Amino acid sequence: MVSAGMNYGIVGAGLMGSHLAKCLVSKGHKVLVYNRTRAKAEKLCSEIGCEVVDSPKDMKDTEAIIVFVFDDEALINIVLMKDGIIKLGPCHGVVLNASTVTPKTSRWIRDILKDNGIAYYEAPVYGSTSEAEKGELVSLIGGSRNGFEQVKKIVQEYSSEVFYIGEVPKAMVLKLALNNIGLMFPPILGESLGLLEGYGVPVEKFIEVASALWFGKFVERYVKRIMTEKKKIRFTVRGAAKDYETIEKALYDAGYSSIVSSSLKNFYLIASEKYASNDYPEAVKWYLKKLFSGQ
Repeated sequence: MVSAGMNYGIVGAGLMGSHLAKCLVSKGHKVLVYNRTRAKAEKLCSEIGCEVVDSPKDMKDTEAIIVFVFDDEALINIVLMKDGIIKLGPCHGVVLNASTVTPKTSRWIRDILKDNGIAYYEAPVYGSTSEAEKGELVSLIGGSRNGFEQVKKIVQEYSSEVFYIGEVPKAMVLKLALNNIGLMFPPILGESLGLLEGYGVPVEKFIEVASALWFGKFVERYVKRIMTEKKKIRFTVRGAAKDYETIEKALYDAGYSSIVSSSLKNFYLIASEKYASNDYPEAVKWYLKKLFSGQ
């Protein structure tokens, strides 16, 4: 493990970035935070003891800069903006992109930073806010094999498992492939709940029978997340829509059609009109209200 007192930079004080900052500070590391809306970073740092900076360029002396932004556009902006990551110049640290973006963009950012003497690794994670805060994320690493061992030591500070996937953009591709499966359950479950409601079959009976089958734990987990009113948001409906947009683009760039992912993208996009900031399984509520309640 890396010794306490390491310097981290975190770009993006959203759900994941803020909880990751809490984890690192709790372990005795110095954490610098940049967020487009400075007030959000200031609020976070006043609560946990991190330090707000005016730009990513101010993170030059950190061992690692972890980027948690929303999409391709946000990543490109944070790299190329005035005093952005590209302005770090040759440095001893590494940029770890934990944002979920298209493989094409990840490769492009890698090349730009490499030309400016900055080491870039993909570092998307599996897990959500609670895992980030407890340091129990599963990290997928993509980049030069030569520097992986040092990157692994950095990432282990907030991860329960670290996997080296290969050169950029292989880690990002694997992340998208996994998300494609994980995010499909609520839409499919929504149609199953529609069948139950339409024909008067109790949800409890559905769960009881499903528990005897291999996918029963998924049914129980997502029904609970849909039906529970007060819950901790792990991933938003809008985030799910964005991920399917990213999957759609990645498939297109690879020469494949995106029949299923395009449909799921549209499902989450429509649900986002009302439930954008809700926990993503709640997209099902839009479906049920729209088709079975006439709302």
